[in-house]
Amino acid sequence: MTTTASEPRPTGRKAPMQVPSLGFSRMGTASMRTASMRAALEQLGYHTHHGFDPQDFPLTSIGWDRVADLKFYPQKSDRKLEKRDLDDLLGSYGAVTDMPCFAFWEELVEFYPEAKVVLVQCDYDSWHGSLVPLLDGLFGGKAVLGYKTIAQCQKTWLGYFHARNQAEILANSRQVYDEHYLSIGKAVPPARLLNFELAYGWEPLCKFLDKDIPDKPFPRINDTKALEEKMMKVTGTRIAAGFVDSP
Repeated sequence: MTTTASEPRPTGRKAPMQVPSLGFSRMGTASMRTASMRAALEQLGYHTHHGFDPQDFPLTSIGWDRVADLKFYPQKSDRKLEKRDLDDLLGSYGAVTDMPCFAFWEELVEFYPEAKVVLVQCDYDSWHGSLVPLLDGLFGGKAVLGYKTIAQCQKTWLGYFHARNQAEILANSRQVYDEHYLSIGKAVPPARLLNFELAYGWEPLCKFLDKDIPDKPFPRINDTKALEEKMMKVTGTRIAAGFVDSP
């Protein structure tokens, strides 16, 4: 079977899903959480999916769009979201962090019962301060990521926050934020769950994952700066390849 630029590449599960890191995107005033967690998990040997992986944008955004329909808009489909759907999108990854994966935490916990869950949380006000510019970028008409990718991101945020527009995401954010962390804490057995802060460093994370402590400092990466650099690379790649993502 062949695939085109409008279809996601089916992969299936090629590596075990071992570490879902399920904290919200753009956590904290320094916006360091998800990119730093991705870097830390990569250093520990886990091929890690992050929301702004540029190589994923052209094809997998269509796949994530379909998965969002299955979870949040069931009236559009005659079946429920299944393990094979996530395997096709995440089959080569052993860990995940950032969006869209946090919105599918229930499925990640259920479909991969051997996986160990890492949960990074900060206070709501700090997170909310980083949420506003993120949503402004997604809903502000900028199409650097491509229209299909932007549409998929919007659909996932709207679906998870029970919203019809950006204003309703913000209005519902406190309730959804609290429910997200409380629900994961209740659903995941203590032996499978690590509540983690970047300030803790390597020791608790490596102990939880049964890994040796690296001889390098725990990574500290600013999500905002990293996102800007990624977007420059994505834009250059799209222009060089002649890839035009139209509505």
